[in-house]
Amino acid sequence: SKLSMDEPLLNKNHDSKNFAISKEQLMELFEKENRTDDNHQISKSVTMLQKMGKDTGLLRGLETRLEFGIEDTPEKLAERKRHFGENTKRKVKIRTVCEMVGEVFEDKILRILLCAALVSLIIGIWQEGLEKGWIEGITIYVAVVIITIVTVTNNYTKEKQFQKLMDAREDKYCSIIRNGKDLHSSIYDLLVGDIVQIREGDSVPADVVLLKGAKVTTDESNITGEPEHLHKIGLADDENPHPDSDYFLLAKSTVMSGKGIAVV
Repeated sequence: SKLSMDEPLLNKNHDSKNFAISKEQLMELFEKENRTDDNHQISKSVTMLQKMGKDTGLLRGLETRLEFGIEDTPEKLAERKRHFGENTKRKVKIRTVCEMVGEVFEDKILRILLCAALVSLIIGIWQEGLEKGWIEGITIYVAVVIITIVTVTNNYTKEKQFQKLMDAREDKYCSIIRNGKDLHSSIYDLLVGDIVQIREGDSVPADVVLLKGAKVTTDESNITGEPEHLHKIGLADDENPHPDSDYFLLAKSTVMSGKGIAVV
């Protein structure tokens, strides 16, 4: 259900004793209808962040700090994963062995060979008896099996190579602050609360809220279809929210100019 804009946004009675903000609230922040307003009013998402306590309340609710990031002890990371989930990599789906075998037998020549083997087997046994009549037909069947095994093996190898190639292509890295240290992290190791450093030319690694920024613009055309570059302002820098206030950077959008600090 949608949150009422009159409700307090920091959950005091959530299942987790540490996090005052829920996964559902974060998802709602980034819903398109909440981030934008057709009547050119302050958006619901901006209002929600203001009620959370702006940047201070958001960071406190996510148990993170601007200069320190999140604690990276195994217990703290596990608790964060349980509460918010993980940014897991989606495996490229490859065809199964059964699907590949089925595709091999779609070949007309192979079907003809199977029919020829059956005919040869019947005629051979009829003319020469079971002792010798089966040889020619079974030989054709064996040839078909060998062709199938070789074809499927080659196709499976190619599929696995393609999967590795796509995984390597998708595995991008970003600069984060965690436990007070600057780290170079895979986007698939990011957790909610991580402090991310963004700069011109970066692909935004996840949906993030810009905390502080200098002349940040992004290109979201590959996500929303919006052709123009969008101006972003840091949540901490926005003293007087207005209809054009926009702190939200979408995953896979491109930073066209500026630099800043954001929180996942």
